Amino acid sequence: MLLVKIIKIILKIMGDYGLRISQTGDVKTVSDLDCAVTSKYSNLKGSLSGSGSKSIPNDTVQTVTIAHGLGYIPFVRVFIDVAQDGNFVTAPIFLLSMIDQQSYWVATDSTNVYIKFWQGNDFGDTYTVDYKYFIFIDKVKL
Repeated sequence: MLLVKIIKIILKIMGDYGLRISQTGDVKTVSDLDCAVTSKYSNLKGSLSGSGSKSIPNDTVQTVTIAHGLGYIPFVRVFIDVAQDGNFVTAPIFLLSMIDQQSYWVATDSTNVYIKFWQGNDFGDTYTVDYKYFIFIDKVKL
């Protein structure tokens, strides 16, 4: 019983230590909100990443499936180069004009990320878009 009490005391003392970096002020006294980094809370650490291109025939939904196999639903960011000019925009994206419509969105489950592409235009053209993705591998507490 004494050993259990000692372990609890040690864990309590250890819980007071960690990494803190303050933006301004004394790192020992500033609030957690004023810290640039604190190990008190989970942070996104590392990622699986990649990129590719997808051809989208007119008025069809195309899907790119990326296996991650993490066993949980991760935080994911996907960027699409809609105009094919090297400027990537964060998905989801829904664009609408008089002659062209485009939608790009992301879904994920505990084994895969699904990047969805749809475009419709009055010309019946096929578009090709570039994409980049980042799958963060730290399982955060929600």
